[in-house]
Amino acid sequence: MFTYDRFVVEERASRDEWTPCEYCSRCVVCTGGVGFDTRSARRYREHYCSGAWRSCARWAVARAIGIDKVPDDLLPNDHDRADTYILEVV
Repeated sequence: MFTYDRFVVEERASRDEWTPCEYCSRCVVCTGGVGFDTRSARRYREHYCSGAWRSCARWAVARAIGIDKVPDDLLPNDHDRADTYILEVV
């Protein structure tokens, strides 16, 4: 199973914990380009895009294989699917 540990360690050393996600401008969750209801989208953005982005499954995929390869329908809390996807692509 893929682990996020190596990415988390790299990022903690170089970033302030409360900075926005580096992929926010290109992520469909952050930009509002997915079909979530307004309340769900806002919760995802508040929790992941501008706060705990290191725990976002989308961030992990983007970091591992590139933002352009993140499936549009991958939810920020869908870590099992992110692990599987990364292993399939790599």
